[in-house]
Amino acid sequence: MPNANHFKTHEEYLQWYRDYRKKNNIKFRLYQRNYNRKWRKINGFHNEIKWKKNNPEKVTAGRLAQYAEKIGKLKKRECELCGFEYTVKHHPDYTKPLKVIYLCHICHKLIHTHQK
Repeated sequence: MPNANHFKTHEEYLQWYRDYRKKNNIKFRLYQRNYNRKWRKINGFHNEIKWKKNNPEKVTAGRLAQYAEKIGKLKKRECELCGFEYTVKHHPDYTKPLKVIYLCHICHKLIHTHQK
């Protein structure tokens, strides 16, 4: 990482960091996954259990889509917005659990932040 004096402005540093994270996306995701596993071992799953209890329709839709993908009814594809290879399922409507679009984590997060 370049030192702080290398950048003329704070915005220049932020842009460099965004580019760095984008280039090392998989490395950061693996780090975050391992961090979360360690955190859950110490602190438990109480937030996830609470979320599942408060969102049964989302849990059901997710499980049905996961099962459909496992038996071959749904086929995993590239991100429909940017074409990135690693994707997750997004349900525009939870009453239609097999109607999903595939998005990378970044595009999926953008869709959810713009829906609010």
